[in-house]
Order: sequence, then structure tokens, then C-alpha cells
Amino acid sequence: YNFASYIIIAIYIAVIGVIMSDFTNKNIADRMKMASKKFFKFNMEIYLGQLTVAALITLVFILGSVGIKWRDIGGVNFSKHLINIIVFSFSILCLTFLINNITRNKFVINGLSTALALGVSFISGVMVPQQFLGDKVLALAKFFPTYYYVRINDMNINSLLDIRYELSMQLLFALAFLLMGLYFSKVRQRV
Repeated sequence: YNFASYIIIAIYIAVIGVIMSDFTNKNIADRMKMASKKFFKFNMEIYLGQLTVAALITLVFILGSVGIKWRDIGGVNFSKHLINIIVFSFSILCLTFLINNITRNKFVINGLSTALALGVSFISGVMVPQQFLGDKVLALAKFFPTYYYVRINDMNINSLLDIRYELSMQLLFALAFLLMGLYFSKVRQRV
């Protein structure tokens, strides 16, 4: 499950980012400015479309893990992994929303997809277990939701309350990314 975070970051930013760069073409954006649609409603529709694509991508990972490990599913705390991947996917979707509102350039989006996916995966414990990473690297990794996603996957828990801090941190990242994305969208809409 740790490695799924790398793929989710790369796919969400690349796929949804490139789709949104086409959708936010200047001609289409100018037409949207002339429409009587409110800013909030427009962004809500965009985000719901992105949420649908993200849900389908995440569903592929969930069904794939069940298909691959269906014999061992009883020995794994599946609800922990399921909730964790859904919350993480939501936070990365919010990050993608932010990136889409900062740039429309497909090359920049693809570059960020690769750089963020690899960079964050290396410092957060996806590629190298967290116990082998230095304190300074882990301190830097705490500024990304992937760190908390990996922590949950590595924990043995008795109930979902044991991971409430890590889930809350991922949701706080999602909220911060979403609010910054809305801010940049509002700024871009004025231009």
C-alpha cells in the first residue's frame, strides 16, 4: 500500500492536470467568464468532475489490492488501509486542484507530477522505510501528506482512533491545498 501513494500522486497530477489544462484553455475560460455562472458553482462543478475521476482511479487500486491479496485479506486490517487510501487520495486531489490553478502549462504539470511523486516518495518512506531515514529528512517529510499516509500503513492499530492524528493531518493538508487552489482560481478569474 505504501507504493500506491507514489502512483496516486503521479497519476492524479498528470492525468487530471493535463485534462484541466485543456479545459482551462484561454478560449474556454473567456467563454466561462461571459457565462452567468457563479465562481463558486463553477469551481464546485470542476472539483466534482475531478473527484469522479479520482474515485475511479482509487477504486482501481482498492479492487486491485483485493484481487491480488484476496486469500490474505482476513489477516490485514483492510478498513485501515481503505480509509487511509481514500483520505490520502482526497488530499492529493486537492493538491492537484492547487497545481491546476497555478499553471496551465502541460509540461510544467507533467514535470511537477514526476518531481513531486518521486521526491515526496523518497523522503516520506515509500521507497526507503522511515526507520532508515534521518531526522532532518523526516522533519521535511512532515510537510507532505505522504508522510502520514505511510505512518498509518506501518502502524499496528486496535481501532481507527489510533490513527486519528495522521488522518487529521492529511485532511488539514487537503483543506490547505483546496483553499490555496480556490484563491489562485479567484485571482486567475479576475485576470
